[in-house]
Amino acid sequence: MEVILGGLNRAEVSADAAFMRLRYLLQPGFVFTFKVGAERRMYTTPGTVVPTGFSQLDTRTRRRLSVDSGVATVSDRRVEWFRLTDFEVFEPVPGSPSATNLLRSAIASYELDPMQRQKVLLSINGVVGGSLSAERAHTPQQALAILRHKFDGKPEYRDVVRHPDFDLYLRRKVEEWAQRRRLL
Repeated sequence: MEVILGGLNRAEVSADAAFMRLRYLLQPGFVFTFKVGAERRMYTTPGTVVPTGFSQLDTRTRRRLSVDSGVATVSDRRVEWFRLTDFEVFEPVPGSPSATNLLRSAIASYELDPMQRQKVLLSINGVVGGSLSAERAHTPQQALAILRHKFDGKPEYRDVVRHPDFDLYLRRKVEEWAQRRRLL
C-alpha cells in the first residue's frame, strides 16, 4: 500500500481526487482517512463494511480492528489507511454439496425452529444475492472478499458464519456467480 500511496503523492493530485479514484481500484475492506482543517474525511472501497463509529476511534483502536494498516503522505496530507479484511486466492470447491445444502448445514447446527431456520436462510441468501449483483467485483477473489466482509459486519449471523460449512457456502456462491459471468 505504501508504494501505491507514494505514487499518488508523486502524482501531485489532491488527496480527495486520489482517493475518489483509488477506492474503485482496490478490493473491498480498505478505509482511508485524513484531515482537512478540522474535518476528518474518510474514503472506503466499495463493499467495505465500516464498524460503527470507526472514524471517531483513536488510531490504536482502529489498527486493532484492522488486518493491516499504515500511514502515508498524499498531497501534504497525513493519510491513515486500514485494511479491514483478509484477501486470498479464490479456488472453486470441487465436489462439495450445493450452496443451499451447505447453508442449511451451517444453520441446522443451531437451535432454531423450522420457521426461524427458513428466515435465516432466506435472509443470508438475500445478503449474498444482493451483494453479488450490486457490488463492483470483477474477479472471484473480489466477490469472496466482499461477501466475507459483509458477514463480518453482521453480528446477527455470527454463529452461522463461524460454522465451517458457511465459508464453503460463500465459495460455492462465488463459483456460481463467476461461472455465470464466464470468469471460471
